[in-house]
Amino acid sequence: MPPSTAPALLRRTLPAMSVPARALHQPPSAAGPPWFAVPSGPAFFGNNMDALIDCLSYLDEREAEMTGVHVRPGDTLAIQLGAVNSFRRRYPDQFEALQDTCAFVSWHCTREYGAPLVALSYYD
Repeated sequence: MPPSTAPALLRRTLPAMSVPARALHQPPSAAGPPWFAVPSGPAFFGNNMDALIDCLSYLDEREAEMTGVHVRPGDTLAIQLGAVNSFRRRYPDQFEALQDTCAFVSWHCTREYGAPLVALSYYD
């Protein structure tokens, strides 16, 4: 499709957080998310997927102090994972949980506010 007819979300530049391959490692809790997903998360961060959902849900509310990464209201943060094949092979449960978490947060924000808050992209 020509750029002029592409959906608006695809035409605009998204704020991005790149996650290098070396950051993808086994978290302390087998069910917990990779630590990189919420840099500078709150002291009470629970190191589980529910806590990650909470932190990602507040990316556009800096005053909530749920994460050190923020976007303006209405923007979408693209989380870009490098070396994803290795991460997926070593930690399939965490990879699937990260996909599910980002999908849930995006679905919820789209339903409630009309735009996704998080987009997960990856490459190898």
